[in-house]
Amino acid sequence: MSELELSALDNILSQDKLLTLNHFLEMLEKLDKLGIIDVVNGVLDDEEFIG
Repeated sequence: MSELELSALDNILSQDKLLTLNHFLEMLEKLDKLGIIDVVNGVLDDEEFIG
């Protein structure tokens, strides 16, 4: 791998970004368990509601 690729990977895999990604995934999991994602998806699929 080139130095640029390694630098980009180090940036992407930084501790702060991994913690943020983990927090976001935990939040999505909670929203899925509550059924909120299904509700939002249903609203977006409902053509009468959208337009």
